[in-house]
Parts: sequence; C-alpha cells; structure tokens
Amino acid sequence: MKPTSVGVYQAIVEVIKDNQSIAKVGTAEDGSYNITIPAGVYTLKISKQGYETKTINIVVVSNATTFVTTLLKEEFCEIIEPQEEKQIVSFVLPGEIKIFGGKSKQGIVNPEKGENVKIVFRLKMPGKVSLKVFTLLGELVYEDAIETNSDNGMFTWLPKDVATGTYIVYVKGPGVDTYKKIVIAR
Repeated sequence: MKPTSVGVYQAIVEVIKDNQSIAKVGTAEDGSYNITIPAGVYTLKISKQGYETKTINIVVVSNATTFVTTLLKEEFCEIIEPQEEKQIVSFVLPGEIKIFGGKSKQGIVNPEKGENVKIVFRLKMPGKVSLKVFTLLGELVYEDAIETNSDNGMFTWLPKDVATGTYIVYVKGPGVDTYKKIVIAR
C-alpha cells in the first residue's frame, strides 16, 4: 500500500481488522509507506498530532498492490478570550491542554497589542509541569515550569521577543504530554 503524496512526515498509519490493530507504521518524508498484509477488508486509521485523524475502508486483493491516496487536514488551535480562569479549566479534560488568547479569537495573538497566551492544562494528578515553545524548525524560544498542588493550572506567555509565525506549544506533566500550535502576528 502506498498512500498520500502530500508529504506528511511521521504520520501513523494503522491497519485495523475486526476492531483489532494488526499493523502500524510511520510515513516517510514524502508521506509514503508500505505495509504487507493478506487479502481482505480493512480499515486504515491515519493520524498525526496537529492533523485531523482520517479513517478509510479498503479492500486488499491477493497478488496485487493496493494504492491509497488521501489528504490529512491540518488542525488549528482554538483561541477563545476567557472570562475568568476557573471557567477555562472546567472545559479542559484530564491529559489535555487548551490555548487561549488574542483579540481576534481566530488563533492569532498580537503581542504588540498587549495580547498574551494562556496555556491551560489539566493533569491526571498534581506535580511538576513544563512548558516549551518551539519554532516550526524546532528552535526553543520559551520555556517555563511550575509545581502544582492541584490537577489543573495555567501558564501565561507574552510572546514579545519572537517573530511573526506559527509556533509549537509543548506541555508535559503527570498524565499530559501534548503539542498544540499557535500563531503570533504583529
């Protein structure tokens, strides 16, 4: 099987039969992959952090190559201007993070207008939580860490010393290990 040509590197392609995962492989830099499986009817689940998961039903025929082409739609972070912090945390499930900020409510923060980013998290248990913000090339531009006595909390980041662009927000703590995107515009 050879899927997408959109170049989604390190997407996970999982082959499912009778609700059981029977094979899993990551895609190459060009989005391609190869899996050898017997003839039959299968479901492909293609996923990657930052993209919507795609599920496709396929039929594999004996002594033939099955080609699957699909597009993965990129997800954008949801930005909502919060009314108060306690209200924000109630919408975050354990193991998740949500990013809030920006007047546009379109996932764009402008620090020149005093807009900051609030990264809200809910842990599985209290403990140390770290925040790292990277460029799309992997350069670390901001980091912070806090110790929390409850299962939820928040980081506030004023991205004043970074260029306009898309950034990856990474939060790690007890029961949370998650990446999200944010756009900084000036």
